[in-house]
Amino acid sequence: MFLSSKKYLEQFRSLIESSGDLSIAVAFWGEGAQTLIAKAWNGRSLRIICNLGSGGTNPQVIRELIELAKKKPGIRILTLDNLHAKVAISETTAIVGSANLSVNGLGFEGVECAGWHEAGMLVHEQSQLTQMREWFERLWQQGAAISEDRLIKAHIQWVKNRTSRPLRVNKLLDAPSNALKNRNIYIAIYRLEASDQAKAEAVQAEKDARRSDLPDVRNESPRVS
Repeated sequence: MFLSSKKYLEQFRSLIESSGDLSIAVAFWGEGAQTLIAKAWNGRSLRIICNLGSGGTNPQVIRELIELAKKKPGIRILTLDNLHAKVAISETTAIVGSANLSVNGLGFEGVECAGWHEAGMLVHEQSQLTQMREWFERLWQQGAAISEDRLIKAHIQWVKNRTSRPLRVNKLLDAPSNALKNRNIYIAIYRLEASDQAKAEAVQAEKDARRSDLPDVRNESPRVS
């Protein structure tokens, strides 16, 4: 069954919700993916392979998934730095497609991904599922445990990717606030001449400075004869 855009994401969520044993090989994970897993998955076994080495995965999301694994037995997470696939396999169904979990390799995540056209296939045929499971097992054997050192290195690469991701507008002032997030952009605003409002406030400030609620004080030195 062919899936596109909204239907793709709906089916992916449904697959997570309905699976007892689920294997996910999705390269890049971004903001919101951890919440999806936490809310939608209540099965027995969830194995995740991500790609932490390419800078397309938000390491904070993986940190939160690791913490979730401490509360939900059955969740295991590995990294494979040459992974680029997007595959999820349950007992009876699989999805193969283009969508990462809320992020892509260019460094976009969350609402920044809105408007991207995704496509995939929903698979039910057992012979195909068997081949996909065998493929996943081979990747799982190649995967590496996620250490603190890996997360730190991933953060450095992630920040680098975020600062250099393409800006999807022609003018900076047309960009939504989220498009400017995590970029090394600094804006200085100044005027060559004071505005009418600034002049009025300056006059008022000068008047206020002249007023005082304190009594007048005279300081006189005693005469010396």
